Amino acid sequence: MMMATASKLVAIDEEFESDDSDTATLTYALERTAISSFQQTRHRVPKAELAEAVARGRCEPSRPSRSGRKRFKVTHKGMVYIVDETKRHAIKSWSLLADVAAIEDAALAPDQSFGIHAVFMVDHSGSMRKSDVSGYSSRTEAVYQSLINEFLEPQLALLGESDLLAKAVVSLVTMSSESEILLKRHPLTESLRDELDSLSQSRACYHGHYLPALDLLEQLLVADGHQASRVMVFWLSDGQESDHIKEVCALHEVPVWTSTGNCTRLGRPALHACASARMCRQAIRNDIRKRCLAKVQRLGDLVGRDTLSFSTVAFGPADEDYALLKAMGNKLPKGGFQKLGLEAHKLGLAFTSLTSTLTTMRTELGPGVKLTPNKMKQKQAAAESTDDIDWDIYLLHDRTLRRKYTYSRTHWRFENAPFESGANGVAMQTSYFAAGAERLAFACKEVRASGFTAETVGMPLVAKEACHKEQLADVKFHHRMAEMQARAHELADRFNDRVKHLVGVEEAAAMTINFAPCVIYEVYDDKYDYHNNIAWIFAEPHLEGRFHKWNNNAGKIYPRQGKADEMTAVRLDLKNDERITLDDVPQAFSHFTHSVTGGRELVCDLQGVWNAEDGFELTDPAIHHDDNDRRSRSMHRTDRGSAGVAKFAETHKCSSLCRSLGLEAFPQPGLLDLSSPVTTTT
Repeated sequence: MMMATASKLVAIDEEFESDDSDTATLTYALERTAISSFQQTRHRVPKAELAEAVARGRCEPSRPSRSGRKRFKVTHKGMVYIVDETKRHAIKSWSLLADVAAIEDAALAPDQSFGIHAVFMVDHSGSMRKSDVSGYSSRTEAVYQSLINEFLEPQLALLGESDLLAKAVVSLVTMSSESEILLKRHPLTESLRDELDSLSQSRACYHGHYLPALDLLEQLLVADGHQASRVMVFWLSDGQESDHIKEVCALHEVPVWTSTGNCTRLGRPALHACASARMCRQAIRNDIRKRCLAKVQRLGDLVGRDTLSFSTVAFGPADEDYALLKAMGNKLPKGGFQKLGLEAHKLGLAFTSLTSTLTTMRTELGPGVKLTPNKMKQKQAAAESTDDIDWDIYLLHDRTLRRKYTYSRTHWRFENAPFESGANGVAMQTSYFAAGAERLAFACKEVRASGFTAETVGMPLVAKEACHKEQLADVKFHHRMAEMQARAHELADRFNDRVKHLVGVEEAAAMTINFAPCVIYEVYDDKYDYHNNIAWIFAEPHLEGRFHKWNNNAGKIYPRQGKADEMTAVRLDLKNDERITLDDVPQAFSHFTHSVTGGRELVCDLQGVWNAEDGFELTDPAIHHDDNDRRSRSMHRTDRGSAGVAKFAETHKCSSLCRSLGLEAFPQPGLLDLSSPVTTTT
C-alpha cells in the first residue's frame, strides 16, 4: 500500500509541473493512518493564508523539482508549505501535528477565546528552596511574590478598563523531575493572587527537567487553536537543565550521569563510567540541548513566530551555566535572555517590563481606539544596561539638537531650559527598558561631546517616546504631558503648604508631594522615519528608590501596609493627636485636589518613590476633569472625566489627614453628585 501511494504522489507531482497555469495548486493533508502515510486531496491554499505564511513564517530551501526549479519550505502556525521559487504558489502542504483529530478535540470552544496568553514556566527543582534572596525565605517565594506584586497587581489595576482592553489569560507550568500544569488559562482576576500566593510557600524538590516542560507547553499552546493573538512565554530557572541525569550513553548504554552511591576523594558523588565517560557525558548534554532548542523552534512553527515571544530568565548564582537558557531565549525572533543573579529588585524589574509589554499589547489589541505601534526603535527591552547598547546622540554644534525647553510654572508657557554645565548634547539609548500604555521609556543622559567621543554630564534621565506612530509627529502629545505634570505640581505646592501649617515644617518633609520636573528636547533625526525628520524627546530625572504605585486612574488603591520597609515603619503625629501612615498621604492629596479645585479636577495615578528627607517624588500622573469643563479636558486617554472621579470616591476612605485638612467626605457610592462644586475649609 505504501508503494502504491508513493507512486501516485510522484505521478501527481509530475502532472503539476507540466501544468503552467497560475491557479494550479495541490495540497496534501496529513492524516493519522495505520501506516502514517500521506493521503492527498486536491484543493487550493487560500492566497491570504499562503501570503501570511511566507511573510511571517520560517522559510528554508527545499529539494528542487525534478526539472531543477527552486523550491522553498515554509513553516507557519502548524502548517508546512512547499512553494515554488516565486513563493506565490503552494505545491503541497501538510500539518505538523501528528494527530489532528486529537488536537481538534482538545481545542478550546469559540466562547473561550482570548487575546493574549501569558505562560510562566517556573523552576521547582530543589535548589529553589535555598534562602539566599534577601527578604525572602526561599527563591521560590521571591519569584511568586515578585510575580504578584510587579506583574499581577498592575494588571488587576486595569480591571476597571477591561472593556477597552484585549482579554488576557495566564497559565503556569512547574519544572521538576515531572512537570505539571498548575494554572491553565486563568483569567486576570483577584483569585489569581491567592493561587500564586499559595504557590510561594510550596516546597521545591528534585531536579529541573526542561524536556517534559517543553512537551507540556506544546500541548497547552496547541490546544489554544490559534485563538490567542499573542502568546508570551516567560521561562525562569535558577540553573542548568537536569534532563541528562538518567540518560545512558549511546555507545556503551551506561548511565554515565547516575551516581554509584559512593564518593570521590574530593567528596563529590562518584558517577558510573564507561570506556569514554567524559566524551559520552558531553555528548548526552549536547543532545539534550539540541532537543530543547528543536522543541523551542517547533513551538514557533506551531504557534507562529510572529505570535509567540519566548523569553528566558536566569535567577540564580552568577557563576552557574546558563548556556542553554540563553540559547533558548535567542532561538526565536521575539525573545531574549536576562541574567539577574539573585537580586530581587532585578527580578521585579523583569516582571515590571513584562507587565508593561502585556498592557501595551492589551491596549493595541483591545476594542478601543486602534493606534499603530511605533516600530522605529528597537523593540527588545533592555532589562539592564550593558556596554554594547547603542545610543542615539544629538548635538548642538551639528544642529541635530535644536532646542531644550520646559513648561514654566511661573509664566505658564514653554520656555528654553539651560543645559547641565558643560553639556552640548543629549544621548538616548536605542532600546527601551519599560513600556506603558502611551509611552516607551529609555535611558537618557546629557553629554559633552568633543571630536568622536562624548562623556555623560549630570544626573541620569529617563526619556519617554510615544508608543504609537500617530503621536510621534504630534508635539502636542508631549506638551500636554508637560502641562499636566506642571498642573499637578502646582496643586502639590498648595497641598504641601497646607500640610506645613498642619504639622510643622520638620514633620512635613516626609509628607511632601513633588512631581519630577520634565524637559523636552527637539531633535533632527533622519535615521528613523520621523515626520520631516523632527522628533521630540520628553525627559525627566531618573527616580532613585523602590518604585511604588499608590493609586491608579480607575479607583484602585495599592497600600504598602504590612511590607517590611522604611516607609511603613513611619508614623506621623498630627497636631490633634491623631496618627497616620505615609500610605495615607497620596490618597489625601488626590482628595485635596478635587476639593481645592471645586470638584473640577482630581489628580490620581500616583506613582514614584519616597524617602524621609525628600518625601514623595512622583511621575506620570493622571488628571480627571469634570465632564462639564470641556475647555480643560486634557484629551489624554488616562483622563476618565467624572466617571474617574466617581471610581476614586467609591474606594477612598478618608484618613485623619483628610479630616485634619478639612476635606469633606465623598458621598456614598451612587449618591455622588459631580455637577455641584465641592467646597473646602481654608
